[in-house]
Amino acid sequence: MSPTSKDPKDTGDSRSAPGEPGAPAKPNRDDLELAKEQARKRAAMRKQVRTEKRHARARAVRDRGGRVLGFRKNRAARKVDRSQRPKLKKLRIAIVAMGLIFLGLVSWVFGVMMAVAQDLPDLEARAQYDRATNSIVYANDGQTELTTLTGNEKRILLDSEEISPTVKQAVVAVEDERFYDHRGIDFLGIARALEQDVVSGGAVQGASTITQQFVKNALEAQGDRTVLQKLREAALAYQIERKWSKDKILTNYLNNIYFGHGAYGIEAAARAYFGYAHDGCGREGERCATVLAPEEAAMLAAMISSPTAYDPATQPEAAKSQRSVVLQKMRDQGVIQNTDEGFQAMLDSSLPAASEIQPPTEDSEAPYFTDWLRQQVVDKYGAGRAFGGGLKITSTLDLPL
Repeated sequence: MSPTSKDPKDTGDSRSAPGEPGAPAKPNRDDLELAKEQARKRAAMRKQVRTEKRHARARAVRDRGGRVLGFRKNRAARKVDRSQRPKLKKLRIAIVAMGLIFLGLVSWVFGVMMAVAQDLPDLEARAQYDRATNSIVYANDGQTELTTLTGNEKRILLDSEEISPTVKQAVVAVEDERFYDHRGIDFLGIARALEQDVVSGGAVQGASTITQQFVKNALEAQGDRTVLQKLREAALAYQIERKWSKDKILTNYLNNIYFGHGAYGIEAAARAYFGYAHDGCGREGERCATVLAPEEAAMLAAMISSPTAYDPATQPEAAKSQRSVVLQKMRDQGVIQNTDEGFQAMLDSSLPAASEIQPPTEDSEAPYFTDWLRQQVVDKYGAGRAFGGGLKITSTLDLPL
């Protein structure tokens, strides 16, 4: 063997061709399986990393209040949003229109209130009936005078301190329990009245405040007024609340309200219905309205809404029932604080009998007929117009009969 020849077993030359002596050994099956397993693990790890990143992005979107949607879902959502845009536009237009209508209504009401402010001096004069003209009732021939309807001769105007606080509290309790809270117009009372009317299916509860009633009486308005007339009265009520105190409004209201049997004003009513029960009442300067008991004040307050329907002489059961309603309201509002026994005694107390009622004296050829006719005229035209409007009334009465 030559010195330069190499031993075939020499493995120093790693670049020998395969199959030749000295070539590297072929990987066995175990090595291949191990490599494949490692590759699968690396692929699984990469997939897990991608999944975790995707989940992290989804969580971040949900944390911001968004929604995780696929491409198709996002596309459908965009279509839904586009379909809702016209509805939102219409809603915005409707809101703006309603706001403009509301502002216009407020401006109109404000203008009406400013316009009626000039009527206040005339209203104050009418409230005192400085220019009242008596109404005359004739027989059916239109010539024979039966009687004169006048409130001035039967009304005794009182100052506030001459009217018992119990009387004021009774009237407020039944006619306008929020009298000291509103400014002439009780919107809460209007809403409550509308609710009661809807539930009952008819008009069962009024919403006029004492101030509005006072204005109506002073204007000599009749029962079936137009909407514009009622709005004018409401505007005047608001204006007079700004100028007069609550006590002045209530005092003038009580001095002018009609209580039936020709009694016009709280003092005339107290004398007519309860003068018999209080010795010396109405004489020597003693005012009957000052000494009325709670049950007496409640009966008079109950008659304000309808003197005919709650007349103790002709409708004793209705009068007593309505008086009980007023007494209960007074108790609920803390005006009456009697024990149960004392309160029950008020409820059970008797009403004035027909023979005890002493209407203001009146010269008439037919007193019973004219008394009935007087109430009909008051119900139709209002007490102010009936007693001070200068009406000429021809009745159906034939005196020779």
